[in-house]
Formats: sequence, C-alpha cells, structure tokens
Amino acid sequence: MLPRGYVTYHYHGDPWYFGGGGWYRPWRGGYATFYPPVGLCVPLLPFGATAFHYGGAPYYCYEDVYYTSVTTGGYRVVDPPPQREAEAAIRPAPTAPAAGAALDALLIMPRKGQSEARMVADREEAQRTAMERSGYDPARADAADPGTPRARRAYLRALREGLEDLGYSVK
Repeated sequence: MLPRGYVTYHYHGDPWYFGGGGWYRPWRGGYATFYPPVGLCVPLLPFGATAFHYGGAPYYCYEDVYYTSVTTGGYRVVDPPPQREAEAAIRPAPTAPAAGAALDALLIMPRKGQSEARMVADREEAQRTAMERSGYDPARADAADPGTPRARRAYLRALREGLEDLGYSVK
C-alpha cells in the first residue's frame, strides 16, 4: 500500500511513487521501497534534504539519495559525488553482520498463527527476496564498501516488507 499523499513520477515510461519519505515501485501485487533511478527529475526536494557543495556545485541529499538542481527547474537524482564516496571509504565501517544478524535486529511476530516450521520457511523466502531486491547479502557484505550502509538499509526494508506480506508483524 502506498503512503497517504504520495506523488507519482514517470521515468522512461515506468511509474515511481514518492511518499512518506520513501520511493516505491509496484512489487508482487503491492508496492515496495526502492532507490529511485539516476536521472529521474522531481520538481521539489524531499522535506529534510540537506545541502552541501562539491566542486563548486550544490548537491542535496535525503535518505542516501543525491540530487542536483536542473537549469530548467527542479532536481535530478544523481550518483553521490566522488568526495562523498571517498569520505565513506575513509570512515571506519562497522564489521559485516553475520548471516542472521539482520533477523536478530527485527522482532517478528506471526499474525496468522504460523507454525515454527512455517516461520522458518517464510523467513528464508523473505531473506531471498530481500537479497534479490537490494543486491545485498549479509553473509557476503564488505564492510569497506562505501555502499554497504545504504544496501543494508535497502535489504532490511525489503526484508520487513516481505515478512509483513507473508503475515507477520515486524518491529
């Protein structure tokens, strides 16, 4: 379900929805959060975006999505500037989580009386789907990769959504 007050944008003919601070795409009969594609243009920045300069040009960032202003008005989604990537590589990164660490961080409660065996199977399915959608595998994460925190957040969002779709309450 899309958040109340969402806005629809189109990029190369595909719909992208922004609402509640996140970007959404259709997924398995519903909607799931994704990062927007580089090149997508929006008329306004998300509330709470921070501004900084790189190479004399203004950049804006909100939830690890970077924007630059467009001469025709509005803002374009862009890759992070090299300075931001270099800073992330220099910062000490946390060690990669163990394979089950992402699940340990979530409180998962069955809403439909699922058995223990069903819960294990559902968690495995949700993990596979989250890895496919985010491109992040907790067991193979590279803590030195500056994209790791963003990918981990995408994985956890996808994991939460997958479990909720399968009938669990996730906190």
